[in-house]
Amino acid sequence: MWLLKFPLLRNTRYRVDRNSAATSLVVVFPALPVIATTVVALLLMGRTPICRCGYVKAWHGVVLSSENSQHLSDWYTFTHVIHGFAFYALAWLVGRRWPVGLRLVLAVVAESAADALK
Repeated sequence: MWLLKFPLLRNTRYRVDRNSAATSLVVVFPALPVIATTVVALLLMGRTPICRCGYVKAWHGVVLSSENSQHLSDWYTFTHVIHGFAFYALAWLVGRRWPVGLRLVLAVVAESAADALK
């Protein structure tokens, strides 16, 4: 499995400075292909990535509008964050000995699948 080639996705015993930027990148990097695959899948399903109105807002607070979920953030952004924490917590409960990176990737996969299914 290609994910196990990343050091923090394996249960290896070596010293790692967990506060370094390089360690953070090694943990986050395997989640990027999952996010890219989700973006492609959503585009193939016909979802528009940015509002057709011609501009991008940092925040769009009107829930019942055609611009909802078409800008950088809205009320549903918080639910994605909460779901991510919940999926990570579930992965932590199921696999406490699993590496941090693997739990992160599983949480991203779960949230991406939930977003694609809705």
